[in-house]
Amino acid sequence: MSNQSNFYEELPEFSDFNKVSDGSLYQLAPADWWIIIGDIRNSTEVIENGKYKQVNMAGASIIAAISNLFKDFGPLPFTFGGDGSTVLVPDQKHSEIKRTLSFCRQAILDSFGLDMRTGVVSIEEVCSAGFDVKVAKM
Repeated sequence: MSNQSNFYEELPEFSDFNKVSDGSLYQLAPADWWIIIGDIRNSTEVIENGKYKQVNMAGASIIAAISNLFKDFGPLPFTFGGDGSTVLVPDQKHSEIKRTLSFCRQAILDSFGLDMRTGVVSIEEVCSAGFDVKVAKM
């Protein structure tokens, strides 16, 4: 990719879900981007106690909040796991990201009584540890 800030926007898109495991469709994420993570603690137990909808809403909140923070940037790559989310963002807005995650944690605790763990790690750090971060767009 020639312009790392347009990394996700320039990724080729595929629509056949059967190709989701085709590694050739994935490209390395820019090393100067960041991984934002949110996960509900003890979600299995919470779901067993009837709070499935709350867990899902809380898990998706990170995608919504971070996407809103980067709304002028364009679409961002993300995954949603039901009880948490992961979003990749360019190397921008570090203090705003931390404030946004703090707000989400508190709002989820106040609204649903759920404890959300959040984290921010650089892709460069993950790669330095010997792992690749690859992205495809479906």
